[in-house]
Amino acid sequence: MCLIITGKSSQVRATLLETKGMLKDIYTSNSDGIGFMYGTKDGLKVIKHLPKSEADATACIKRMPTDDREIAIHFRMTTHGDTDLTNCHPYDIVPGYIAMMHNGVLHTGNKPDESKSDTWHFIKDYLASPIAEHPDMIFNDSFLTMVADFIANNRFVFMNGEGMSHVNFDQGVEHDGMWFSNTYAWRPSALIPNYYMGASKGWRGNGYGYSAYDDADDYDWTYDHKHIGNVKMVSAHHPAYKEDDYEWTTDE
Repeated sequence: MCLIITGKSSQVRATLLETKGMLKDIYTSNSDGIGFMYGTKDGLKVIKHLPKSEADATACIKRMPTDDREIAIHFRMTTHGDTDLTNCHPYDIVPGYIAMMHNGVLHTGNKPDESKSDTWHFIKDYLASPIAEHPDMIFNDSFLTMVADFIANNRFVFMNGEGMSHVNFDQGVEHDGMWFSNTYAWRPSALIPNYYMGASKGWRGNGYGYSAYDDADDYDWTYDHKHIGNVKMVSAHHPAYKEDDYEWTTDE
């Protein structure tokens, strides 16, 4: 189902590296790609990586900027398309200028080209052309509301070199200036005091599915890591992946 985190880079970086067990939990459930995007003096910067281990994921997080610029980071669990850098978020909408991350499973699917994800198809079929013509749409409340109505229980994050916007922000969890698109892959109680776990007050089954709520009348959502309808679940890395195919670039 993936996970997106947004906030100040220094804070997101420190939270992932210094909160005991957090990155391990997230990576265990979302090991099929890590990507982040942030603004620089030259525009939007996008980094993608296919970690092969928790240590590799940790090294990736350490490459995040250590200042207070806004950042969005995405941890992928493959549901549609191949497990490769092409399908690793963020995706370009307007190449070199606007990119997007997605958390969820879109009803529009990926039938025309099953090597590409549902997100890739959604951008190609619905978003690329109008946003290229009107790039400020990603900050237009009416447009974001229209997209939210269409995608239902999915979350998007758009970004250019100057700012960020969310679709279905209220489906996520906020804490200390950070936003998390869901809570299935990490323990909110590690960061958020008085965050309780469902009626059982604990983890169920394999440890990745639970009902979470902030108070008795405010349920978040329920998710089972192993079952999402008939969606293909792939955790193995793409066989053609080679570390040398992708080179890290020095941050501005």
